[in-house]
Amino acid sequence: PLNFLTAPGQYHRQIQQAGIELCTARHASWIFSIPDLDHSDKAVAFTNGEYNATTPGGNAVPTIDVPYPPLAVVDSDQAFCAHTWVNYFDQYSNADVWEPPEGDIYARIGDVDRNYAPWFPICGIRRGGLANTSAIKYSPTEGERERMLGLYGQRIEVVNPLVDFTGEGLFLYGESTMARRATAMDRLHSRWTANLIALELIRSGRSFPFELNDSILWREISATVDAILRPIKAQRGIEDYRIVCDGTTTTPAVAAQKRALCKIFIKFTET
Repeated sequence: PLNFLTAPGQYHRQIQQAGIELCTARHASWIFSIPDLDHSDKAVAFTNGEYNATTPGGNAVPTIDVPYPPLAVVDSDQAFCAHTWVNYFDQYSNADVWEPPEGDIYARIGDVDRNYAPWFPICGIRRGGLANTSAIKYSPTEGERERMLGLYGQRIEVVNPLVDFTGEGLFLYGESTMARRATAMDRLHSRWTANLIALELIRSGRSFPFELNDSILWREISATVDAILRPIKAQRGIEDYRIVCDGTTTTPAVAAQKRALCKIFIKFTET
């Protein structure tokens, strides 16, 4: 099992698409890479398959400086992206260097996992500070941040901004996945939590095959699922849940297929 995967600086659309597909199959999240673009509008255009470095505003085509950008809107609740590039002091070259922000996103993920829990957002003033970064290439205004993230016109935009709040520091200021619709999985904290639940259900579910398919087994399945979800609810990760595993889900027809079905309803905690 894995939780996150990325290929920093690899913008080729086939690499990005393969990463998203792999993470979708493995219950993980892909950290999408955006090139070194000097304005938030260009980053938005890139994720929408509309970026053309040669002719701004034109249809996306392979270019020399950004090879093979996406040709269509990137839409996946298993993907996450942020803009802009960040500046580090490289002790080996004794110089400042600009790099994509995926490393900082991973640092936020690791910090939240270590000191909080996966269902806490990795962004904002409390948990989104960029500790090892000296500068960001472009800090969007509030109006530009509104165009980067959330419903803008007829489309939901999905680029999470990095911002410089004067006197306070540098922060990741968004946690939207690249889903283009309003769902429970359009925020990274919910997607991460759902992925962890899915992986634990897969692991714990291996004990049920070859058992007698009756009401006793169904109660064991319900108890196992409850043991996974109850601690997460107690720690604020989910707001509520319901488990249905009985004769209404495993009907005689289902049992005849040598299957037992369990329905799990989860209400994730909103931010």
